[in-house]
Amino acid sequence: MVTDAENAAIKRHTKKIRGTVIWDRSRIRIDRELAAMLLSQVIFDNPSLTDFWALERCVSAEARKMPKGASAPLTCDVEPEFRSTPRKWELILATAHERGLRARLG
Repeated sequence: MVTDAENAAIKRHTKKIRGTVIWDRSRIRIDRELAAMLLSQVIFDNPSLTDFWALERCVSAEARKMPKGASAPLTCDVEPEFRSTPRKWELILATAHERGLRARLG
């Protein structure tokens, strides 16, 4: 049985890109190709971020909070507007997201 906290975590970390999220009575299944974690949502949920490197740690932490059944990719729908943002910021954030997903499994 899925708890309300797991429902909230899934809804917070997913967005419909194409198709629908599949709901099952016993548990929630997410089509892995359809769900995405939005960078804009991570930034919005953490207004106290002061630099890019704090955002990188936050992306990794948010990926660790995701339910084990979901492996939503990070969608960089906005560009971070910090002075410390490096040129290859998308690659750095994608790596932090993957690191968070791996830490969740271990």
